Amino acid sequence: IVIMCRAEEQLARARALFEKDYEFCLQSYGFSGIINGELIDRTFSKGDGIRRICDHLGEKIENTIGFGDNMNDLSMIKTVHTSVCMENGSPELKQLSDLIAPAVEEDGIARCFAQLGLTR
Repeated sequence: IVIMCRAEEQLARARALFEKDYEFCLQSYGFSGIINGELIDRTFSKGDGIRRICDHLGEKIENTIGFGDNMNDLSMIKTVHTSVCMENGSPELKQLSDLIAPAVEEDGIARCFAQLGLTR
């Protein structure tokens, strides 16, 4: 669920109603002063998805790499063995990631794949 507002105080009622079931992931204040974020279901996360895929494929977490750019990727970044944040990603996520890839507009994913030996 995407949320947008001008001030965090506007989220007070929504937090009171939904915070036990949803994480309020505020991602940025943007150039226009708008708070942008998401409500993330607490019962399932991107990290849970990575673990389930690994279990289904019989793969070890040690063989996983995750690319993210914003705090909605936090559970994935904490789960995978090698975490990558895009250069134009959130400062908080960059601090928690193993690698910083160039921005997407600079072919960052392809360049990071090459750096990690994932290309032919």
